[in-house]
Amino acid sequence: MSSLGDLADTGAPQVLRKAREILGQRGWSQGITRDYVTGEVDLIGAIALAAGAKVSDVDDRPDLLQTSVPEANRPAAYVAWETLEWVVETDPLEWQDSQNRTIFDIFKVLTKAAERLEISHRSSSDQKD
Repeated sequence: MSSLGDLADTGAPQVLRKAREILGQRGWSQGITRDYVTGEVDLIGAIALAAGAKVSDVDDRPDLLQTSVPEANRPAAYVAWETLEWVVETDPLEWQDSQNRTIFDIFKVLTKAAERLEISHRSSSDQKD
């Protein structure tokens, strides 16, 4: 099994940080992958956009990361999503939709997931040297 450090090489930390940027620009939509009126997106929509999906392809499909993200970027999108799942200890969509989450909660978890991958990457790089 790969370590978190190895998984950081996929580009997932950058996807997580870009997703945070996208949410800061577009706004966060709780419970809707992409709000067609406001342009706001939820967590999976932000991850898909950050990994290179076109806005027009971001919708409520359950296989969004597989169908909308360019093939070369899918590993980063999957690792980003799985790291979020690990950080929140449940499905990130269920987590975001419960208990009166705010966009600041979303920012915090995206940053925490990116930092976990980056710290693990530095640690595994140090061990290889």
